[in-house]
Amino acid sequence: MRYAGGQRRKLDADVRQYGQPRWKHAMHLLRLLASCRDLLRTGELRVDVGGDRDRLLAVRRGEVPWAEVESWMNRLQEEADLAHGASPLPAAPDHARVEDF
Repeated sequence: MRYAGGQRRKLDADVRQYGQPRWKHAMHLLRLLASCRDLLRTGELRVDVGGDRDRLLAVRRGEVPWAEVESWMNRLQEEADLAHGASPLPAAPDHARVEDF
């Protein structure tokens, strides 16, 4: 989630400096946050954006107002934060298993 926070700060800096974000980056951050939330909820990595595809493509094209994109990002972050406490994922990675892999 730290990576997502860093990307969010970059988008916020773009908005301050240029008046708008890099829309492609905004779309990718939304995808990342949704994947993070879903992974924390289910323990399974889901990369299919499903019903959000058209909305994400509209963000990429710059057709969604920044305030709406920002609100969506905030909601996804809050949902990921809530899911973190009850996540089926282990508290720490199994380093030995990864090394064996």
